[in-house]
Amino acid sequence: MQAGIEDMVKEYNQKFGLDKPLWRQYISYLGDTARLDFNYSISNYPRTVRDLIAEALPWTIGLLGMTTLLSFIIGTLLGALLAWPERRVDAPRSHAAT
Repeated sequence: MQAGIEDMVKEYNQKFGLDKPLWRQYISYLGDTARLDFNYSISNYPRTVRDLIAEALPWTIGLLGMTTLLSFIIGTLLGALLAWPERRVDAPRSHAAT
């Protein structure tokens, strides 16, 4: 049974390039990233990373749009509220207004 696991680990390391030196893995990673080829997901093996990103991107863009809109509205209202001139009873009147 142990031999089967060792064979599986060897094949896994070879498939993902983990048997190569670290500098070669890094160069390969940079080249793949430049081509937007992220290969297979290690945690969700049969699926590619591109599929996972494509699945999550609409939700991410929707959340980004909603939070941007919400922060714009709240920021504008708070900014207008803080900039609104206060009308005090004991405040001196401006001569330009009279």
